[in-house]
Amino acid sequence: MNLDDPRRGGGGRFVVRAPSAPAAAAQATLVVQDDDEAPKAPVYVGTGKKLQGRLEQNGLHFGWHNDSDASWTSCRLVHSDQSWFDVGEVVKHSEDSVLRKLGGAPPPPPYDHIKVVCAEGQSKFYFDRPSEPKGTLKGYARNDGGSIILYNQMERAWTACDVRKPDGTHYVLGTLKGHQDDSINKGRFKKEERDGDNAPKWVEMRCREGELKTVL
Repeated sequence: MNLDDPRRGGGGRFVVRAPSAPAAAAQATLVVQDDDEAPKAPVYVGTGKKLQGRLEQNGLHFGWHNDSDASWTSCRLVHSDQSWFDVGEVVKHSEDSVLRKLGGAPPPPPYDHIKVVCAEGQSKFYFDRPSEPKGTLKGYARNDGGSIILYNQMERAWTACDVRKPDGTHYVLGTLKGHQDDSINKGRFKKEERDGDNAPKWVEMRCREGELKTVL
């Protein structure tokens, strides 16, 4: 890493070197979860060892202190929003900081389909495959600059319908009669509060030697 990175704070006795070869000690691992709706960040499984030090939020920076007699290596600072910053090595009895805007957040899911859930069933409608709905509802959808035109190709009406985009926004359509279509302006799709949205925010230092986490 470049020591002139403008996101880093100044004044700290901080050394960053290329990651060393994997050690024989316990290593942290990542477990990737499959999700049919949208890609999620990998689930981090730590070493179970707590680093001796401190993390803090100070104005526009996240700061860290290594209070131990050993350096931390291959470190990454991770925020609860899944953004991250590769720190590298944190030398023993040193401190440093980085701007709170860490970068490295996972990309948004591809906007290539919508999911429609109704009382009669549910289907995914891919925009580039209008003749291949995935599910029990027969129809198709078109993406018109973010707005959606939805077509019901069945004899019976769809009722109590919820139209969902891959980014988690949705719109309650209600009823769509058989062999009819309806358009939904992109501004009508709203983000629904989910479990965990109001959970405490945190930042965590993840290193080869262990982890250090603090609630913000």
